[in-house]
Amino acid sequence: MVGGAAPGRPGATTLYLHDWQTGDAQSWDYGVDHMVEEHLFIPKPGGTGERESWLIGTAINLKAGRSEVHVFDAADIGEGPLAVWQADYSWPLGFHGTWTGA
Repeated sequence: MVGGAAPGRPGATTLYLHDWQTGDAQSWDYGVDHMVEEHLFIPKPGGTGERESWLIGTAINLKAGRSEVHVFDAADIGEGPLAVWQADYSWPLGFHGTWTGA
């Protein structure tokens, strides 16, 4: 899930992961220069649970004026993104989950 807020503007700033079975909670704060959307669980090859997945999601980098796609290891999102791709422009919020791979 996402949450957190920056004063004076809408949108979330933090990605959260809560394991309801173990009670483990993790987060990654993107900072006030980002508006973050929900991330999707993408299973790793052979993975058997959500923690054996990647979390992939979009954010708007307000400072750069561009959208970004971030990839996290779902087992440890507190370490930050493993990869970041930045678009040449900013697309609208709500883009999350509407893209597919071939």
